[in-house]
Amino acid sequence: MNRYTITSEFLEASALDKDYDYFSNVLMVFAQKNQYMLCLDNEKLAKKLYEEIIRKHECLRVWLEALNRKPHSIEEVSIGEKSYKDDKDLFLSIANEVQPYKRLITSNKSLFNDKREKINFYKIDLIDGNEAISRLNPNINQIFQNCNNNIKNMMNIQQANGDFSSINNGNNNRTNQNCNNFTVSFVTKARYTFIGFLFGVATSFLGSYLYDNYRNVKHSSDIKIERPVNNQIPNDSIGAN
Repeated sequence: MNRYTITSEFLEASALDKDYDYFSNVLMVFAQKNQYMLCLDNEKLAKKLYEEIIRKHECLRVWLEALNRKPHSIEEVSIGEKSYKDDKDLFLSIANEVQPYKRLITSNKSLFNDKREKINFYKIDLIDGNEAISRLNPNINQIFQNCNNNIKNMMNIQQANGDFSSINNGNNNRTNQNCNNFTVSFVTKARYTFIGFLFGVATSFLGSYLYDNYRNVKHSSDIKIERPVNNQIPNDSIGAN
């Protein structure tokens, strides 16, 4: 089953992340209709830590509300103790009870360097934020995998045609770089194309405005007001015999 434990410091990092990558691609995944579940302890110790952080961040309150609306979004597991040396020990104990995969999400693995012995003993699968995004969003991985495969196929075709004399072990790195460069290039070109479009529209409107003003001024200068000579009314005036 796809059950995960999330540390309280990861919640804090999600709220402080300016791009909201952790919030959108990790936390909100557990609030959607899918197979993922968040595991907490039955003693409500983790929940209390969550609540302290959630009170300080509006986005986390939205997340909690969405999480509560999803049926079976949270699973409570039984833990052996009611007090722990620190928060990290608490979340390691919760993850240890989630069988068979003991997954624990943290913002940074280095925060658990002092718990390495316990992690190895419990056989905890410690996951950082970027790894969590990849695991919880397999479609994103598929998109980049397809991009890499397409580039590799193109390189193989070019090699068969004699365009490349050799392909060494560095091709995988170049392939990934090419994929990234293609993505950045496409986004950049799209951005400048859109800016050029807006500039063209603005120029068109400005040109139309100046041309209309020119015509109005020229038309008004061409109009001649004819006045009756010796107070005589022109024959073509209304009421002429």
